[in-house]
Amino acid sequence: MLNDIVTQRKSDFADGVHTELRQQCNRSRGVSVISGNPTGNSRSEVSGVSARVYKNGVYGFSSMADMSAEAAQSVLKAATENAEFLASHAGRGGSVAPTGTEPVIRDCAVSDPEQKIYTDFARELDSYIGEKYKKLSGRGVSVRTGSMEKILAVSDGSDGHTIIPRSYVYIRLTAETDSGVPVELFEPVGGLGTFDKVFTAPQALYGKVDALYEKLMQKR
Repeated sequence: MLNDIVTQRKSDFADGVHTELRQQCNRSRGVSVISGNPTGNSRSEVSGVSARVYKNGVYGFSSMADMSAEAAQSVLKAATENAEFLASHAGRGGSVAPTGTEPVIRDCAVSDPEQKIYTDFARELDSYIGEKYKKLSGRGVSVRTGSMEKILAVSDGSDGHTIIPRSYVYIRLTAETDSGVPVELFEPVGGLGTFDKVFTAPQALYGKVDALYEKLMQKR
């Protein structure tokens, strides 16, 4: 989880303007196995801070790919100066309606399984396909997860801390017709939630694999 570095800066918000200060971290995890061979294994995180300031009908904006208190202070200062400058040259009037006053908290206690969980899952599902279906000319299993975590401090409205995780397993099966033409079917499985909550075990997807294989045999 993110360590809050933006709500403590609310005392630095300029008077008479609408200010939004945000820190964000996008996380992604991925594993791929093609016909028994591992072809991908990755973990990444991209984070930063940004500020948006509204004055007299125009916005000033600034961002940095740095997650620190100094970066938060810097983008806040730059966005405020940008808004002041634009308002003095192109201001149109108008105000921003506040979005609320109660903090928004959503799914902030989410898990981050170790990478081995993903690799073991993909390998076991791939092994099931390879051992059971010998008529396939190719197969692929990919595990993909991602989450977007934000902490938002707002001068006139609701502060918030939200995490939106998504997890998917992609299954690809390939066979050939009697004349040697390749035929492929692909199915994604998953949805909203962390990997350990969306997928209990590889065995839970065996039925999906069996149904996809039957469709593939009919298509070929």
